[in-house]
Amino acid sequence: MIVKTKAIVLKTINYLDTSVVVQLYTEEKGRLSILVNGVRSKKKGKKIMFFQPASMLELDLYYNPKRELQSIKEVNLAYFYQSLPYNPVKSTIALFLCDVLTKILIEEEKNQPLFAFLSGKFTEFDTQKEDIENFHLFFLIQLSHYLGFLPNNNYSKEKKYFDMLNGKFVELMPTHSNFSNQEESKLLGQLLDCSEKNKISIKNHERKILLKLILQFYKTHNENVQNLKSLDILIPFIFIF
Repeated sequence: MIVKTKAIVLKTINYLDTSVVVQLYTEEKGRLSILVNGVRSKKKGKKIMFFQPASMLELDLYYNPKRELQSIKEVNLAYFYQSLPYNPVKSTIALFLCDVLTKILIEEEKNQPLFAFLSGKFTEFDTQKEDIENFHLFFLIQLSHYLGFLPNNNYSKEKKYFDMLNGKFVELMPTHSNFSNQEESKLLGQLLDCSEKNKISIKNHERKILLKLILQFYKTHNENVQNLKSLDILIPFIFIF
């Protein structure tokens, strides 16, 4: 059957000489993969740009739930990026976030609030002019709400340790090992306070601390968040500010 849906490109893998397998998160069917034949050929080469990480598409799918790879009848861009593909910092952050999303978005079912969040955030990032080097931190914190483990913003001078297992700040060091120290917890508390504004003033080493903490928090709640190859590409870009 034909399914019309919007989609966000998570990852593209070369297949044979001229084709690609594209992993998507779609508005109507959740996570799925499509086979796009001939898109890397000289004749159709321009359309390969449609399948870059974070690209937002409108698709007509030949959908068969029994198939691992779906095929497409038609594809168009749903949103034309103005800066994201051309700004090295933005494109690298988008690549990293799509890498994370590839690990955690595994459900093949409709989740419109999550899709709306993702498409809205990438559109927002495209037009954002300030504080772009911290976008991924706010994105991951806000995404955790849709994944069911948003941290409780209850940091205080008394509750100075962040308990990753329970997602909240506590007074005493937990008996397990999944918690952050006082310096890390204070930084996370500041980030949570600024989450709605999407703006925070932090130094390079603090940004690195927060990224490491947030990824550890994600790993605590989702074991698939491992071996993020894009992290090695991301680090040189976000720590030049």
